[in-house]
Amino acid sequence: MKKILLYLTFAVTVTLIVVNVNAQNLLTGGNMEDEGAWDTTSLADRATHYPELEFNYTSSIPTAGEGGCLKITGEMNPGGADGQIDHIIFQELTLTAGNTYYVTGAVRDITGGEGVFNFWSEVGFSLYNPADSGLTGTTFIMAINTWEGCGSNLDGTYQDDFCKYEGPFFRVPAEPEGEQTYYFFIQTGMWDNGIELVYYDFLIDELSVADSAEVLSVPGLTPGDNYLSLTHYPNPVVTAATISYKLPMDGNVTISMYNILGKRAEEIINEYQSAGDHNIYLDVTDLAPGLYFYSVRFRDKSYTQKMIIAR
Repeated sequence: MKKILLYLTFAVTVTLIVVNVNAQNLLTGGNMEDEGAWDTTSLADRATHYPELEFNYTSSIPTAGEGGCLKITGEMNPGGADGQIDHIIFQELTLTAGNTYYVTGAVRDITGGEGVFNFWSEVGFSLYNPADSGLTGTTFIMAINTWEGCGSNLDGTYQDDFCKYEGPFFRVPAEPEGEQTYYFFIQTGMWDNGIELVYYDFLIDELSVADSAEVLSVPGLTPGDNYLSLTHYPNPVVTAATISYKLPMDGNVTISMYNILGKRAEEIINEYQSAGDHNIYLDVTDLAPGLYFYSVRFRDKSYTQKMIIAR
């Protein structure tokens, strides 16, 4: 995708839809304080490697979370069952065909040192009950994985720091129509490093699944000068668009483009910017027509808007 920075002299007046997941969470117990909201299972032949689960853990909290959280402590002996462990907690959700959902969550690796050699924490959706079928029928996974270069001593979020598979958007297929049953799951595991016993301590908090079309206020900021005002013009977009925003303070800004399936199509910018008005000119001639999303991350918050490209 071609793109350049362009500072404009005219005002853009199209208002963005901003997603604030907190008030529209479809999960039960997403704050990880209620163990009763979740079912648990482990993949076959790995029952000896059940980790310890401590809900409403308060001694340490991910930066992006609050209140209690879930602490998962696991270990792996050299030459363990299949050289791998996978543990799953999950719950049933009702989603609507054709809708796109935004998945978020706060995470923190408190293992210490350089973390483990290959540990992963994944969130996603499966069509079948994991207790019966494992993760057969998985249609979406967003993962933090030390082997892929993130997760070790991480203190961030799934939606901003995932480094494997796709995310943070999940689109439910349009067929069959109507409401569909899915299972939202959290999977944690690691590989045997073949040398010595390894373990991990990982925190999960503030998990949320929300319809991306909901319109709510920006979390953590107040209206007026502290509001990260976002616009894009025109809408629909034919060949190019201008994304405009006002930063309430200095900070690093990342803007990424995603297709309807939640796969990242392009990172538009990732740079430190000063407070004030900014405008990005975006050439979309390389993209096929359809519905896209762009996500703006600023100071550990993410703001998402849909963009329609038409020819």
